[in-house]
Amino acid sequence: MKEKLISILVSLIFIPVAVLAQYFGMLIGELWWYLVKNLPFVYIGEFIGALLVGLISGAIAGYVSSFCIQKSYNKFVTSFVMIIPTVLIIMATIGNILVYVQDNESFGDLLQQLIREASTIYIFYYCLKNRILKIN
Repeated sequence: MKEKLISILVSLIFIPVAVLAQYFGMLIGELWWYLVKNLPFVYIGEFIGALLVGLISGAIAGYVSSFCIQKSYNKFVTSFVMIIPTVLIIMATIGNILVYVQDNESFGDLLQQLIREASTIYIFYYCLKNRILKIN
């Protein structure tokens, strides 16, 4: 019971770390996209490029978040660590969809945000489940 409660509390680390990591991941993704667009003989369409930027941002956020949680507490229960991040990602996804409907943003921006959120939670879960950080 103690590990489960601590696992839920440790999952609160996900919130600030994922937000910062998504931001820096988006900067890295945009830099990558800028470099790829200016390379001769390489062509990736704007739509695919935007999706890849979201994927890069989400992957970095998921990995860094899981790394921080594994560094802070290594006896976590994965299913309990996933509670708060899953709720947060669901709320962010609903918010992204509502902003798209209300403000008539481009569909590509919505897909980029949805891929970012999906890749964040997937990579986070994958890294936690497989214990990417081997701590004895």
